[in-house]
Amino acid sequence: MTQLRQTQTPGVLTLEVPHDGDHIREAVEAQAGRVVVILPESASTGYLWTLDRERSTQGVRISEDRTDRPRPKLGETILIGGTHPRLLGFEAPAAGEKMNLIFVLARPWLEDAPARSVRISITGV
Repeated sequence: MTQLRQTQTPGVLTLEVPHDGDHIREAVEAQAGRVVVILPESASTGYLWTLDRERSTQGVRISEDRTDRPRPKLGETILIGGTHPRLLGFEAPAAGEKMNLIFVLARPWLEDAPARSVRISITGV
């Protein structure tokens, strides 16, 4: 069963992580180009998504890291402390190559086990 929402456009595979699900493991295929992972984040709680560099593929480089905060329209209320999408971009692996990305949601200053984790195994096609 697929837990990540996948969208493929020319040159970009977008993988959106759902708001629920404690520990997600998924294998996907990507064509040459970029892979963008969208993670739901509520920074006001202190929980932040990070790439676990020790367990992810050696040498993986983040090419994009941003949080999209919706801009309210005139008359709309701004939702303070709400969940916003965190976008992390990577170069897709070459055909036949594999890349493992492991993300953890935790409070960085605490040594507790992560609240959530996402493991994505990407094979270049």
